[in-house]
Amino acid sequence: ILRVLQLLCENHNGLLQNFIRRQSDRANHNLVAETLSFLDTVCGSTKGSLGVFKEIGEHNFTLITQTLATLTEFCQGPCHENQNTMAMQENGLNIIISLVLNDIKPLIDEHMDLALEIKSSASKLLLAIMESRHDGDNAERVLRNMSNMAGGPKQLVHAVTEAFHMA
Repeated sequence: ILRVLQLLCENHNGLLQNFIRRQSDRANHNLVAETLSFLDTVCGSTKGSLGVFKEIGEHNFTLITQTLATLTEFCQGPCHENQNTMAMQENGLNIIISLVLNDIKPLIDEHMDLALEIKSSASKLLLAIMESRHDGDNAERVLRNMSNMAGGPKQLVHAVTEAFHMA
């Protein structure tokens, strides 16, 4: 289902990107917000605070990377409304930032390549949330959420350095 949703938005299909977020009938289902909540649940997070990632392993790696790819496609084009939905959803940015900044154990110990792929996909999603904006609102939200986390920007530099040395 996630792959189908991703393909519907492929090539920056604005009409379908907006439809996934808001349908015009009485029962509106925001699939952007629901998919982000799903990512939070699949990662074993407790509302972005990451009590964390003990649920991420080889068994759900493909599901997590597909969810990240789908969310990225929802934003690209850009689709400002979908970007805002993700940036403003409670703890939405926190789970994505946490995937980038924190060690994904035990996966990183057993399959570093898979953990780095998750980090790469989460980084692409953060970039998609900030893509082609004429304001700095989402970038400021990302920086503010990152600063509020333990380690903040220093942890990002550390994570990038570690990834560089691993390669």
